[in-house]
Amino acid sequence: MAKLLARLGRFSFRRRLPVLLVWLLVLAGAIVAGLTAPAAPDDDFSMPGTESQRTFELMRQRFPGLAADAGGATIVFVAPKGASVEDERYRTAITTAVEKLGGGEQVAMVGDPFEGGGVSDDKSAAYASVMYKVPASKVTVASRDQISAAAESARAAGLTVDAGGDALEAPGPGGIAELVAISLAAVILLVALGSLVAAGLPLLTALLGVGVTMLSLLALGKTFGLSQTTTTLALMLGLAVGIDYALFVLARYREERSAGRTAIEAVEVATGTAGSAVAFAGLTVVIALAGLTVVGMPMLTKMGLAAVAAVVIAVLIALTLVPAVIGFVPDRVLPRRAPADRTPPNRTPPDRTLADQTLADQTPNQPLADQTLPDRTPPNRTLADQTLADQTLADQTPNQPLADQTLPDRTPPNRTLADQTLADQTPNQPLADQTLPDRTSPNLTSPNLTSPNRTLARRALERLRRIGDATDGSCAAAHERQRPVRKSIAILGFLVLAALAVPALDLRLGMPGDEARPATTTQRRAYDALAKAFGPGFNGPLMIVVDAKGATDPQSAVSAIADKVGKVRGMASVSPPQFNEAGDTALFEAVPTTAPTDAATQTLVRDLRAARPGMVAGTGATFHVTGTTAINIDLSAKIQQALMLYLATVVGLAVLLLLVVFRSILVPLKAALGFLLSVLAALGAVVLVFQRGVAAGLFGVEQTGPIQSAVPIFTIGVVFGLAMDYEVFLVSRMREAYINGLDPRAAVETGLRRSSRVVIAAALIMMAVFAGFVTEQDPFIKMLGFSLAAAVCFDAFVVRLAIVPAVMALLGRRAWWLPRGLDRIVPRVDVEGTKIQRKPPESAMLAAARGERAATRGEPQQTQATPGERAAAHGEWAGHTRSGDE
Repeated sequence: MAKLLARLGRFSFRRRLPVLLVWLLVLAGAIVAGLTAPAAPDDDFSMPGTESQRTFELMRQRFPGLAADAGGATIVFVAPKGASVEDERYRTAITTAVEKLGGGEQVAMVGDPFEGGGVSDDKSAAYASVMYKVPASKVTVASRDQISAAAESARAAGLTVDAGGDALEAPGPGGIAELVAISLAAVILLVALGSLVAAGLPLLTALLGVGVTMLSLLALGKTFGLSQTTTTLALMLGLAVGIDYALFVLARYREERSAGRTAIEAVEVATGTAGSAVAFAGLTVVIALAGLTVVGMPMLTKMGLAAVAAVVIAVLIALTLVPAVIGFVPDRVLPRRAPADRTPPNRTPPDRTLADQTLADQTPNQPLADQTLPDRTPPNRTLADQTLADQTLADQTPNQPLADQTLPDRTPPNRTLADQTLADQTPNQPLADQTLPDRTSPNLTSPNLTSPNRTLARRALERLRRIGDATDGSCAAAHERQRPVRKSIAILGFLVLAALAVPALDLRLGMPGDEARPATTTQRRAYDALAKAFGPGFNGPLMIVVDAKGATDPQSAVSAIADKVGKVRGMASVSPPQFNEAGDTALFEAVPTTAPTDAATQTLVRDLRAARPGMVAGTGATFHVTGTTAINIDLSAKIQQALMLYLATVVGLAVLLLLVVFRSILVPLKAALGFLLSVLAALGAVVLVFQRGVAAGLFGVEQTGPIQSAVPIFTIGVVFGLAMDYEVFLVSRMREAYINGLDPRAAVETGLRRSSRVVIAAALIMMAVFAGFVTEQDPFIKMLGFSLAAAVCFDAFVVRLAIVPAVMALLGRRAWWLPRGLDRIVPRVDVEGTKIQRKPPESAMLAAARGERAATRGEPQQTQATPGERAAAHGEWAGHTRSGDE
């Protein structure tokens, strides 16, 4: 797979203009299709298999003139303190307002509070209900303005007037959350990459992908029933993973360029390695989102599949468009310090190779191949040809080039020269790329090397001796000393997340309504006024539908059932029954004594349904419970029942996928357990803020209550995919180092060092994108944004960057264990890109040395590096690279 993606990246780099034009054409086509598409349908909150949904269908059949999904509004009139709404002055103002409400074109009916029992017992408040002919989403601005005008006329008489209901749901100013997220992501990218061009590349490609996704979903909305709500998750995820995936490919490109590769070679390696990780990470996200279909809710299924489209497009852009755009600016995406013209004179830049180093007594910046040692080197011999035989190492082969020399008695098997570390050098840095220290050990002596002349050979000898000393046991001792530290890190991280996960045990699901809105909104004030005047349950009445088709006397049967429902404990009142034209079905409202989101209301609905057989005995009829409150209760119950099945499905499939990627049993299991820990901690944080009110004001939460029913399942799905993203990116670098010959614990350190910075930047970007949606007024979007941001923070910084390295180091070689039976049947995928990294770039030192030798001996110049040269330059001995199953 790595070779295939490497070829794709190379093709995109070389054919960058056609690739860019293709994506621009796709965007243009999406724009045309989106702008000419019919309007998106309304939200579909149907829940097949639930009682409230079956009752809804029964109402549509028996009451054909009643629009069960019609929009409605409730206008509340409150008299001044000590006054009554039945006073002549206030009664006249309320009647006038009701008449104005009934004059709208979309209004089906308006209930007069003085004729329909809409006055409170203490006469301090009254309400008028407005029913529209169309769903709430179709209520026009003119109809909402009519409500405002009627309210103003009543306010002029001295009444306090507020309005609530779904008909008042007006779309707020769009784009604020997106602008906040993009701005934060831009700052993070600029700080992490240190280049304006490099920071802009992931942003631009991600925005193009989001544009293609959203416009395509808009064009297909009518065909597949995709409402505006279903695309919210696609927008959030498309922006987040689009930036992250492009960042991973770009970061690997910059790393390969710093190792001496050309631009096209770096792109090839980046798309083959980081691109493979992106592809598998994207696949885990797709599995998690597609798994939402097991819940059985069309709304969740559509949201999940829309987000799948956004992730797939983000992956395709990272593998094709990102390499193409890099091709236009191959050097400008590199760090600012990389260009040679920015390097101060007489100083060696960090990415200069050993061949570019100069001696203190030589002309600065003079190529190594051109430098000579007049004091020590015989005529016509350059430093590039000088061997360690001249340096009194009797156990080395005479005239062996410096790049090919090893310390056989000091270097363990499978350890390459470039893998050896120095106290002042970067681990795993190729010898050809290592910079010269500014000091020479005073204890280093040699007959041919005098203290005043700090020659390159002396420094190389010092380096080789230090490597030997390090491999004699000090590294192993260091690893042993760090074992307790790793254990402490793992235990501390586990305890922190476990403590945060405890509040999740108190998670209470529901569908908060107007009570969750800010107190400054008219919907919230209307809700509070109704609860105060008519009781907390008035805002969420139950709709009881009596099916009396089999009763001999429908009127008596309905009356008996209504009386029994009214006597149920926890029921405040029951409205008079209303029959359909056929006279075989009736409906009435039952008002609980508790609020719609109260746990007691949920218990009341369950008890009412459980007592149904006894309540309808002898009547020949039956009843069903529905209404907004019952629908929300059924929704929460259905999601809770599907959680375990959903978890088992996505975790099982992802573990199998990671088993193929890493060829390990313990790594996938560790990844799944770490995800469960982080997601439970995130849900615990949601409970603390939105349910218990801890630091609620900091996040703009003015009213606590139950958690939106869909928030946990979306958090689980999205965070599982993102957690596996970080797992693949991080552990694939560890496995890459292990396969290339490093000790398991050293491979963990190397992989963490090489990937931690980009994982941190990617996690911060994800958090910024999700945190931007916390500014939304919609309670669902606010909760979802907070839970995703918290989960990414816990998973990336605690689980993946603290617990995972500690556990991997403690497991050692056992982390990569795979039973022989599985080893034979599990397919091999080259996520680490070992096949495309077999031929490393040639260093300037080796090229100069070969050219000088060829010119001196009259031989043609050698174009291929020898195995020894490759090993010295890039830390990979020929024939000693671990196979994927070692």
